Amino acid sequence: MLTNSTFTVPVGAGLSGGGTGILGGSSPAIYIGAGGVTNAMLASPGLTINTGAGLSGGGPLQLGGTLSLANTGVLSVTASSPLSVSTGQNPNVSLTGVIPIANGGTNASSYTANQFLWYNGTSLIASGYGASSLHPWVTFPVI
Repeated sequence: MLTNSTFTVPVGAGLSGGGTGILGGSSPAIYIGAGGVTNAMLASPGLTINTGAGLSGGGPLQLGGTLSLANTGVLSVTASSPLSVSTGQNPNVSLTGVIPIANGGTNASSYTANQFLWYNGTSLIASGYGASSLHPWVTFPVI
């Protein structure tokens, strides 16, 4: 036989609600209110940021706190002709101007229609083409 038909639910730090409930009936609710759990109540109230190569400023950080990180890696990008680099956080690298043969270019600033490039042993030459420009076994159809 029961001596009490009710029970009590106490609440501790960070909790609200609780109270008296009836056996076989209603039970009191317990809530964690906004800000009800502090960092001191947690088993791990913070974390550690370990920075690697190219990043500095790590260390311990309490939950809800701030930590500044800094880029110590690539801080600028430069290039020599025939390359150019734009400025800003996301630079673009591009080819500009006449690309020398030594850099894989043609050393030409413009091209004329109906011409082809060929290497004469010293430099690239642009010249028109016709039947005499090709190997003797290549023929053009007569239209």
